[in-house]
Amino acid sequence: MSLPRSKRTWALLIAALAALLTALVFILQPNEPAYKDKPLGYWLDQLPATLLITNGATARMHPISYDTTLELETDKERVAKLIREAKEAVDALGTNCLRTLVARLGCTDSRAKLFAQRWAIRLGLLNPRRILTPEIRRGQALTVLARMDSRAKSIVPDLLALTKSCDSGVSAAARHALWKVAPGEYRRLEEQGQLTRK
Repeated sequence: MSLPRSKRTWALLIAALAALLTALVFILQPNEPAYKDKPLGYWLDQLPATLLITNGATARMHPISYDTTLELETDKERVAKLIREAKEAVDALGTNCLRTLVARLGCTDSRAKLFAQRWAIRLGLLNPRRILTPEIRRGQALTVLARMDSRAKSIVPDLLALTKSCDSGVSAAARHALWKVAPGEYRRLEEQGQLTRK
């Protein structure tokens, strides 16, 4: 069964827009460090996300979702291996990860991207469970920064800039990261009232 002409036109238009956006992302994307011939972004995508709930509480969530418990159990070993390898990659790359992590902490989705995703999902071109939301990408950066601890202190100025973001998710993630990598600086700034919540 083929799509009516107008739907087919829309599908082609959305596919062309998605291809253009993907090409722009690859062109404009900063060069990331690589581990075992895979870019850092690939390894970060394998990690669970540290999600901020309320009052500083966090939860861990893996970005892969399953339809059944059986699928989850079947895939558990493969996912555990990917997480181990991703942690090895982050440890091996060390402070070379920091630029990419700061970029992930500040990520948001544009209206154009959300519009294109919504239409791609409606037309069956994109599986909604394979989309990494900005919250998940920021959460994966938080997972790595918590692992790096004080080795990530050099990004404190970047984190301070992100705490002033008009996006509440970005500013909250930056405050949490600051608390993890430089707790003394975080307390000092909080006492001075410079870390206001949005």
